[in-house]
Amino acid sequence: MGIVYRAKQDRVKRDVALKVIHPKLVAPKLVDRFLNEISTLGKLEHSNLVRIYDADLHITDDRDRPGILFYTMQLVEGTPIHRYVRDEQLPIGGILELLIKICQAVHEAHEQRVIHRDLKPGNILVTSAGEPIILDFGLAALAGELIGWEEQGISGLSGTPSYMAPEQYLGSAEEFGDGQSIDVYALGVIAFELLDSEGRGAKVDKCLRKNPADRYWTVSGFAKALGRVLRRLSAEHQSVEAVWSPESGKAVPGTEWILERKIGQ
Repeated sequence: MGIVYRAKQDRVKRDVALKVIHPKLVAPKLVDRFLNEISTLGKLEHSNLVRIYDADLHITDDRDRPGILFYTMQLVEGTPIHRYVRDEQLPIGGILELLIKICQAVHEAHEQRVIHRDLKPGNILVTSAGEPIILDFGLAALAGELIGWEEQGISGLSGTPSYMAPEQYLGSAEEFGDGQSIDVYALGVIAFELLDSEGRGAKVDKCLRKNPADRYWTVSGFAKALGRVLRRLSAEHQSVEAVWSPESGKAVPGTEWILERKIGQ
């Protein structure tokens, strides 16, 4: 569909990511709508959402091509969330904290009536500071419209199959309100993959129900449910430390095992 480049905004010396849509794929009559909706996305302000800076159409001398369409966004250097969790051996509490931040960011976009439609681990990078950043917000559907998927009758298929809600497969998302159910489902799949059975439970399973009406009505509701799990796990951890406070260089009571350092939870 396009190519992403690392680029520099010369005037302010800012590094950005620049995506060029392949000229042969651009449907001319949809360009204005695409640029207008990119402008809407650019107004989203949340620390866990990638920032959209600019979009434009460069007119060429070739009459057979509508022009070169591109947009620029925040350059995010990080690791896909599934790899980050694995490489850092993140405990359940840390995973829940990441998921809650992601849900809060998605909720902020939903408040502005922007749906992602393609949430997946590859679209969520975790920076060196441990902050998750969601990429391509709302752009999957926009790009699908731009290259004429609607005219081909397959507009409902913008997304990644493994993370698509049933209604997204069927192309019937409009039958279920504003489409938030699509993102709720995808977040449930991501959480299911990242968490073990202790952290997962019924809270995540509710996201994956076939009928959208049986899921959380909002991403915010899912975030609150994850928050309750996190608080419970934290309370259990504190109760263990209240019985015995481990200390490096000391032996586990009643054993010969000497603690060296904490390496996980």
